[in-house]
Amino acid sequence: MYVITWLKVHCDTALLISVSIIFLKIFSMLKSFNNNEIDLIKNQNKRSVENLASEQNSSARIETFTNKEACSILHVTPRTMSNYRVNGDIAYVKSVRRIFYTRPQLEEFINRHSVNSKHQRR
Repeated sequence: MYVITWLKVHCDTALLISVSIIFLKIFSMLKSFNNNEIDLIKNQNKRSVENLASEQNSSARIETFTNKEACSILHVTPRTMSNYRVNGDIAYVKSVRRIFYTRPQLEEFINRHSVNSKHQRR
């Protein structure tokens, strides 16, 4: 379930179909399945990919930012971002060796660290 959720957020339809084909090849290589079971898995997988593709096209895609992009948005260095992550100051998503931030995570961080001035400009 986690893989499907991650794919919805980070992948386009072509990649979803490619991953689907890879899964099909893996399942077809397993000799313990008979042809009816393989056909059933193919049909279920095809429907799942079609559903994911339609969801992806119809719903708003979650905007993600790389560490470099997030540093630019917050005007901080990569080391400072690392400190924020280690200290638990900012939420993030880690995928294999890459770190991503969603727009709501960055907005929440900015809101927590914003200071309202007592003096108004004239």
